[in-house]
Amino acid sequence: MPLIMVEAGEMPEDMRIKLMKKLTEVSAEIIGIPEDSIYVFVKQMPIYVNR
Repeated sequence: MPLIMVEAGEMPEDMRIKLMKKLTEVSAEIIGIPEDSIYVFVKQMPIYVNR
C-alpha cells in the first residue's frame, strides 16, 4: 500500500481534499493499483514571516 506524505503551508479544506484526490488518482493510474489502496497524508505547517 503506497503512502504519500505532503508537507505544505496551511490551505483551505476544499483545496486539501482536491490535492489528496488528484494525488490518489494520478498515483493509481501510474502505478496501476486501485485508488482505495493508496494513503495520502497532508501535514499543514503554519507559515511564519519574520519582520
